Amino acid sequence: MLHLNIIGNKIKTLKFVGGIAILLSAPIVLTTFFIIAIGISLNVGLNTLDNEMGLSASLKEKLRIALEQEQRIKEWNSQHTSLFFNLFSNASS
Repeated sequence: MLHLNIIGNKIKTLKFVGGIAILLSAPIVLTTFFIIAIGISLNVGLNTLDNEMGLSASLKEKLRIALEQEQRIKEWNSQHTSLFFNLFSNASS
């Protein structure tokens, strides 16, 4: 009977330690879910704002224009500078 009593006490101790561990880890889990919920809501809000204002399409168009202009500048520079200078300018890009 003493042996069963010791086992019962160990089980109670394990339950107590497990309960404490759950209580101590609850803020970490809740904070994680809270941060994920905020991220999802911000994503939805920003997507809605972007759809209304067309910011992504405008940004993509401006980037396309900028890349075309950069290409034209590189072509002009390669046509109007010496070969020696082109060797150094191409090495850095």
